[in-house]
Amino acid sequence: AKFTPQKVLLKRLHNLAWDEFKQANKHLHISSGDIILVEDPNTHSKKTIEFLRGRVGVIVFKQKPRVCHEGFVYISSSELGRQMLSVGDFALINKKAFDEVLARHSILNKIVEDYQKLRKAGLKQ
Repeated sequence: AKFTPQKVLLKRLHNLAWDEFKQANKHLHISSGDIILVEDPNTHSKKTIEFLRGRVGVIVFKQKPRVCHEGFVYISSSELGRQMLSVGDFALINKKAFDEVLARHSILNKIVEDYQKLRKAGLKQ
């Protein structure tokens, strides 16, 4: 997914509906390790989410998702601010700025997942 050592390439999707995704993926060729930028993550299909799970780890969104699907780190494009340059179906972000935001989210996701596991284990006792 990386464009240069200093930049990270994001592949842009309007939404995560299956038909939209299939059409866009003909030229985006989303594969393992890619990072996607989604305008409207609230329009989605289970089929698209399942396809992306295990391939895409990070979803950058323009519109806040009502549901955050397990297995993805969600980052608001506003957190990346002026660092992001969008061109057609792609966007570029400064790698250092992106890595800093990603690190914060990864730590937060881990804390939430650990808490959920503890709660689940506590309920089973």
